[in-house]
Amino acid sequence: MNEIASVLLALALAFSACASHTQDPDLLPPSPAPAASPRFDFDMQAARIVVRETGRDVTWEIEAEDGAFVDMRFFPPHTLAAIAHVNPSLETLTFYDLASRKAIDAYAGNNFVWRDPNDAKSLYYVSSAPHFGDPGEKQDEVVNAAGDVLYLTPKGFFIADLRVSEDGTTLRYTEVSWSDDGPSREGQIDLSHAN
Repeated sequence: MNEIASVLLALALAFSACASHTQDPDLLPPSPAPAASPRFDFDMQAARIVVRETGRDVTWEIEAEDGAFVDMRFFPPHTLAAIAHVNPSLETLTFYDLASRKAIDAYAGNNFVWRDPNDAKSLYYVSSAPHFGDPGEKQDEVVNAAGDVLYLTPKGFFIADLRVSEDGTTLRYTEVSWSDDGPSREGQIDLSHAN
């Protein structure tokens, strides 16, 4: 082995032995599910996720491709949900599998909520009309993770707030008129028979 190759090999081994460093996720072999919740922090453009693997911390970074990160949450045993703001009527929600370090699902909408805080698939959200165009023709939909439409607003209304009741049996929302002097009203969807 020549001298340059020896130095490069030594540097590569030293770098891989560091307790915490960023690695290209495509170069990492699949790893087992994390035993504990990952640590993560994020700013508007990037997120840094630290997962404890075989006695050492491995850092994985993801970039906000569709906007700016506004929220993240962990779902045991190994799913991370990242929400990014795109424009006034749209956010994206991307689920990442921390074991494989790959995006596994994505949704476009807003007001993302979960019926069960430990179940990523218990997702409900608003699929909204674009923020441009004729407000009198716009309609929002309340949708579940499977894409089933649970509620469609009347024309000229949008969902301003979506929330799950404490007991998880009701999805509540505030419906607001696009008209400045139009009404707003509260509504609810019974989830007691939902999957």
